[in-house]
Amino acid sequence: MSRRRSSGVSTGISIDAKVAELSQSGYLAPLLYTWAIPHTDDAGRITGDPLQFKLAVCPGLPATVAEITAALEQIAAVGLWTYHEDGGRPYFDIDLERWLDLTWRGR
Repeated sequence: MSRRRSSGVSTGISIDAKVAELSQSGYLAPLLYTWAIPHTDDAGRITGDPLQFKLAVCPGLPATVAEITAALEQIAAVGLWTYHEDGGRPYFDIDLERWLDLTWRGR
């Protein structure tokens, strides 16, 4: 996994329809989605294990693993990323076109 996303997040994320839809359920899911972007690898992939996600992305955030799990599921439900397993390990994939729009091309 990448340690740092060099380009940053595009300002287009604030007007993205799916992020806006996600925001209707509270602050946690959109916060985790945006905070996850710098932790994704070059293909837009990040761990799908809720505890590992919390430890990597938001260790100091006062949210339980159950709350993190629910937020990750909300992100997948609106279609911002998809869940899969690779070699028995869970991952979330941000759609590559969306990932490029939110990082590189959206600037």
